[in-house]
Amino acid sequence: MVTVAEALDEIRSAEEEAKEKVEEARRRAEEIVEEAEEKAEKLVQKAEKEAEAKANEILDKKVAEAEEEAKKIRREGELRVEELERKAEENLDAAAERVVEILLKGKT
Repeated sequence: MVTVAEALDEIRSAEEEAKEKVEEARRRAEEIVEEAEEKAEKLVQKAEKEAEAKANEILDKKVAEAEEEAKKIRREGELRVEELERKAEENLDAAAERVVEILLKGKT
């Protein structure tokens, strides 16, 4: 037969075991939360790095496109200047001939 004192001791012992298990579960839960927070922080950092890398990639591409467009515009401008210089020379030759004609007419 179990005495009241023995039964109380068993109850106290069971309570202590239960408290220890609860405390262990609480500690483990805290560890899990900490691990999850660390993983989340690492994921955020990784995502930030990936986003920055992608943004830099897009920026580099846009800069390269802008540089190409600038080269194209510059070349078109150079060609236009060459064309205008050629036309100016042609007009200059025609103007010189006209001046000569006027001068020759004036002498006669």
